[in-house]
Amino acid sequence: MNIDYPKAIKNVAWSVVLSTFHINIGVFDILPDWLGYILLFSAVKTISDVQPTAGLLKPFALVIIADSILDTVLKFMGISMGIYVYNLVISVIYIYIYFQILTDIWHTAENYNTETGWLIPPLRNITTVTHTIAFVLMSMEGNIYVIMAAAVVNIVMKTRLAFHLFSHAKDEKFADADL
Repeated sequence: MNIDYPKAIKNVAWSVVLSTFHINIGVFDILPDWLGYILLFSAVKTISDVQPTAGLLKPFALVIIADSILDTVLKFMGISMGIYVYNLVISVIYIYIYFQILTDIWHTAENYNTETGWLIPPLRNITTVTHTIAFVLMSMEGNIYVIMAAAVVNIVMKTRLAFHLFSHAKDEKFADADL
C-alpha cells in the first residue's frame, strides 16, 4: 500500500477546513486558504499515483494557490480584487478541482470496496451546488436570505465532508490494498 494515500485524503480534508473557515485578526487570516491549497496540491500529486486523472488538477491547484497568496498580499495592502470575470474563473477552478479530487477519491474507494466512500458523492454534489448558488446570487446581488441559506448549508456540508474524509482515511481496507 502507498502509505501516503491516507495522508493525502487527510490533506484534502484539511484543505476543505482551511478553505471554508475564516478566522481573522484584522486582515490576518489565522486559517489561510493558501495553506489549504498547498495541502490540496500535495494530495493531488499522491492521489494521481492511484487515479491518473487527478494529475490533470496540478496546474489548477497552482492557480488557486497563486490566487490565494495574491489575495492575502492585496488584503494587507488594503486592495480588493473585485473583478467579476476574474472571480468567476477562480470560482469555477475551485469548484472543478474539489469536484474532481473528491470524485477520484470516491473512485479509489469504490475500487477497493471501502466501507466509508459512499458518502463522498452526495457531499461533493451538495457542496458544489450550494457554492454555485451562493456565488451566482452574490454576483447578481440576489436575495440575501437565499445566499445566507446556501452559505450555511455549504459550511455544514463541508464540515461533514471534512469529518467524513478524516474517517475515510482511516478505513482499514486501505491497509490491505496495493495502492
